[in-house]
Amino acid sequence: MQVQTRLTALRDRELSSIEARHVVATAESTLVEKADVSGIWEWWRNGREELQRDMMADVMRKRRRVDREKRAVEGGRRASFYTFLPIPSGALHWRLMFVRLFSRQRSVLFRSPRLVRRGR
Repeated sequence: MQVQTRLTALRDRELSSIEARHVVATAESTLVEKADVSGIWEWWRNGREELQRDMMADVMRKRRRVDREKRAVEGGRRASFYTFLPIPSGALHWRLMFVRLFSRQRSVLFRSPRLVRRGR
């Protein structure tokens, strides 16, 4: 009888030990699963932010390019090239040559051809 009680006590201790290990393993697997899910979401957020940064950089690059082209069409920086152009010998006046070359800019940078011919 004493052997039977000792075996029962041993079995109860083993069952409680197994149950405790099962609870710990379940908690640990839950923590690992939560860590995996949070890692996946963090990876997704980082990828999304990187894509947004790349898209914004692309948009800003295109905007700067369009602005440069717009300024080139409007004649924003052409004055720096004027000094390199040769002056033709038959020009009435040096301003008249530039008016003929850059007819879009004559009202902004130079006097009109009529005023140059009249000597004003």
